[in-house]
Amino acid sequence: SRTRLAVGALTVLTGLALAAAPRAEAQPRDGQRMATPSDFWRAVHNPDWSRAQRLVRQAVVLRGAAFMRDQRTGGIRGSHEQAALLERAIVRLERALELVPGDAEILYELAVTLLDYDDPSTAGPDMDDEAVATLHALRATDPSYRADDVAFNLGVLHTRGERFADAAR
Repeated sequence: SRTRLAVGALTVLTGLALAAAPRAEAQPRDGQRMATPSDFWRAVHNPDWSRAQRLVRQAVVLRGAAFMRDQRTGGIRGSHEQAALLERAIVRLERALELVPGDAEILYELAVTLLDYDDPSTAGPDMDDEAVATLHALRATDPSYRADDVAFNLGVLHTRGERFADAAR
């Protein structure tokens, strides 16, 4: 009976020690999401998906560089360098969308990049209509994908275009 009690206590203590032990988990690098088994099968099913993901990562880096450029210039939007970086990001995202049509992540990243774009040679934002159309395409493809962000960005775009009734929806 003492042996049983000792074995039982040892089992409980071992279980508690293992439950409380920190787990080593891989963490993604900044701006990257972790690959999952479903990503593997998605890449097997559609080999272009991996290339599209690489293009999306490149576009996000370019958009970040444009944002950093914006910060260095004191928040003045519309510099030629910033526009060039965002144009390069847009080209990559459009290519990714050609590879994987209707992908929600690509549609979202494209819409946000279009929203950020401001052509320095004109007085106002140039690609707001394209951004709105892309966000609506995203909603049609996957209504639950970042739904709050999509609604917020649509509100921003409609407000910029002085379409206040649309912005309130």
